[in-house]
Amino acid sequence: MQNKVNQNNVKLNTTQPKILPSKPDVKAKAIEKAFNTIAILEGLHLKAYLCPAGVWTVGYGTTNINGRPVTKDVVITKEQATQYLKDYITQSLEAVWSDVWKCNSNQIAAILSFIYNFGKGAWDTSGLRRAILANPNDFQSICIQFRRWIYVEDKKSKEKEKSKGLINRREAEIKLYCSGNA
Repeated sequence: MQNKVNQNNVKLNTTQPKILPSKPDVKAKAIEKAFNTIAILEGLHLKAYLCPAGVWTVGYGTTNINGRPVTKDVVITKEQATQYLKDYITQSLEAVWSDVWKCNSNQIAAILSFIYNFGKGAWDTSGLRRAILANPNDFQSICIQFRRWIYVEDKKSKEKEKSKGLINRREAEIKLYCSGNA
């Protein structure tokens, strides 16, 4: 729409705010693919355990339940683990939809796996996000950015070191991101 002028010759902004397409089929596929990917990468643990980063974790990598950190005595069911992961993925997708709506379901699933691993705050400031926003099909740049996220901090020395688990995870996400829209 164009800007119109009122009776006092003042321009009125009549353009509609940008409404993103909802793409429910893409969202549903992305959520399913993200769930399956994360479930495989995280594994299922019904009793709380300390993850390699030293954080109490349960289910498919859940670190908070109802806004509270997981503690060493937490035990959940498979159904609860499934629901916690699905809820997180769904909320994350809605939170980043304006960034990813041009992507296909495999690309979105890979992004959701990344966010599940490092958090939305890391996504918001990452070169990965910037590369995807610039061109979601610039696979070379995007792969480089995924591969930057492979380090953990050594608890004793505080030095960053490569993590075989994070290397494997990033490669799985890259494979999914670059695999087309199967």
